[in-house]
Amino acid sequence: MYKFNKASLLAVAAGAVLLSSCSKETDFYDPDYASKQYAKSWESAFGSISAEQDWNMAVRTSLNINLPYLKGESEVKVFTVNPLEKGCYLMAETKLNNGTGSIVFDALKSMDQVFVAVENDGMKRVYGYYGIENGSVNIGANTTSMAKNAPKTRAGECNVTKGERALVITGAESLSGDVKYSYSGNLYTYEELVELVKARGNYYWTDPFIRETCVTFDEWGNPTGWDFSNAKLNDYAVPTTEPLDIYITYLNGVEKAATNPYKISWGYENFGPGSFFEEKLKYYLAPKYGNFYSTPEELAVVEQGFSITTEGGEIELPFIYGATQKSNMLGYVYYKDGQDPLAQPHYVLMNDGRPNENIYFEQWKGTPAGGGDGMGLSNWNVAYPELKTIYGHTGDDLVYGTSYKLTFFGENHDMTTGTYEFPAGYHIAFFICPQNYSSKEELNNYNYSLPELNRRIKHYYSIVPGQDTWQEDKTRGCVKAVSWTYNGRRFLGFEDGGSDEDLNDIVFWVEGAYSSDNEEEIKVPSTDPEPEPEAQTWILACEDLGSVGDFDFNDVVFSISYVAGQDYATVTPLAAGGNLPAIIKYNGTPIAENAEIHHLLNPSIVAGDDGKYPFINTRGSKGVAGTPVKVAVPTDFTMENHGFTITVEGNGDSKTITMGTETGKAPMMLCLPGDWIWPTEWTRIDAAYPSFVDWVKDTNENEWYKSPVSDKIVQ
Repeated sequence: MYKFNKASLLAVAAGAVLLSSCSKETDFYDPDYASKQYAKSWESAFGSISAEQDWNMAVRTSLNINLPYLKGESEVKVFTVNPLEKGCYLMAETKLNNGTGSIVFDALKSMDQVFVAVENDGMKRVYGYYGIENGSVNIGANTTSMAKNAPKTRAGECNVTKGERALVITGAESLSGDVKYSYSGNLYTYEELVELVKARGNYYWTDPFIRETCVTFDEWGNPTGWDFSNAKLNDYAVPTTEPLDIYITYLNGVEKAATNPYKISWGYENFGPGSFFEEKLKYYLAPKYGNFYSTPEELAVVEQGFSITTEGGEIELPFIYGATQKSNMLGYVYYKDGQDPLAQPHYVLMNDGRPNENIYFEQWKGTPAGGGDGMGLSNWNVAYPELKTIYGHTGDDLVYGTSYKLTFFGENHDMTTGTYEFPAGYHIAFFICPQNYSSKEELNNYNYSLPELNRRIKHYYSIVPGQDTWQEDKTRGCVKAVSWTYNGRRFLGFEDGGSDEDLNDIVFWVEGAYSSDNEEEIKVPSTDPEPEPEAQTWILACEDLGSVGDFDFNDVVFSISYVAGQDYATVTPLAAGGNLPAIIKYNGTPIAENAEIHHLLNPSIVAGDDGKYPFINTRGSKGVAGTPVKVAVPTDFTMENHGFTITVEGNGDSKTITMGTETGKAPMMLCLPGDWIWPTEWTRIDAAYPSFVDWVKDTNENEWYKSPVSDKIVQ
């Protein structure tokens, strides 16, 4: 087959101009002659160009964060999508100082949201989608994350109102009067207890209650004296006041949103054999993860319950697991120091807490993951990875839960319509309640996240640690919830009253502006941590001989991988569809000792006697990318003014190709997303991507690259 090259085409084109008209001689000697001819050819091929077209699909975007409740240093990462989902790339990373910081990064022009994760003291305090508005992503105390496939609300747009109020429990113990301490079958005030202990002296050092609350020890465990400061904090406080009625309040307009997905393999780690929440394994019987539960001290950490203190902002509950057939409601109560939580309104946030109402495979509101009776997820009780699939899904597949936001109705609960913004300084405890709350039998399944509150509604601690033995202890409340951390998230698991006491009937993580009231945190190790996505990549696709204009944009193709905030970018040569030497430069300096594109793709390749190279990776097969080159860049580098140019050498002269410095003019370089695939040799870009011509005329048509003609791109 006859072969020709682009240099020959240039000669033919030049000769045609000379023969056509003597009046064109002046144009021929014009130093801008080639670019003018290129522009004419472009207009003939594609028509007029949008005046706003800069040929760059990257747009400079700023992230600004102001979250004062985050103390010390925090790590920020910005991703294209959730790190667990396909197609995720890391766009930027930076640090926050006491919750404040900013960074500039590149986003795809078609993006309307990015995924932001902020980790503080090992916990993911921000983890969700946030909108891009006017070139900025702003995250503050009053900014709501925008979950995919969910309404994009703002904190000030909360439409949740109070609904029906119902009496649930009559006769709970109030905290409005004096508190006494139960010891040796008698009740004592705090002062009486102190005098009693002092009067009996060292005799009491051997008593477990006294040792725990009133005695100080040296480093060898020997008692050294008395310290009654902790006595008021122990579990033996007994109210001596009148009974209290407890009411729940249903909420109208509670919004459901997609929470961020959860790997099925994480379910095995948390709910499989020997795990923290193994189905039907009583929490107090077997040691788990090697250390938890194996001593009374460790069991006490598990049994401390869970409540939080708000730090000014939103609180969200992403619901991610459950193994129950019961239609539990889930709610919360908020209160300030000095207030009795049982005397405050109790708000029902979730009307039906079964997994088949809240958890899905494939996507949010896809296939319910709970099975018809709600117990389907208990299949995680089978060993993994021996269990290859659960309902046809493997460990790498994702589970999508439903997220609920808590609503604040004012300090005195006098607001009719609430807000998602909680002021700082409120405590929040959680509870579950059967839908059939009026049944006496069902009332036994009304439980709080704090054991002390369960004691006050007469749900007493009734087990012996290490044994499957029932022994009621009216000085302590039953343990119906437990909190733990895993992969940077703080989880809360509830028992709904079943006899298995596995604390896994409703499980969610607690996200937002709060601190935990727990004195100690249970940290569950993960053998399957969250993946670290690759750096975001852009492609520069160039035409090296504009006066010819075959417009295949494969003459020089290379990628730039870069994470905003780092001081380097990685340049990877991809293709060379031109045969003249072409040198890649950054800010006028070659990126390597030999930065010629053909050499970077294949160091052993040599030019022919005419100084020309063969084409590489443009004949229908991608082939192998060249060796990556690390290039030093400033930490605020973006693709907006990236500084990369191409110098093409041939026939005794050279030209520098730059990208679209003149907006609205015919380009010789395009900045495209990293997953773009270049056309095959001598295939015009609009033949490979028919919608390209729409983008030429309208910069909003920026998804043209997603619909290629398969046999006209390099496979």
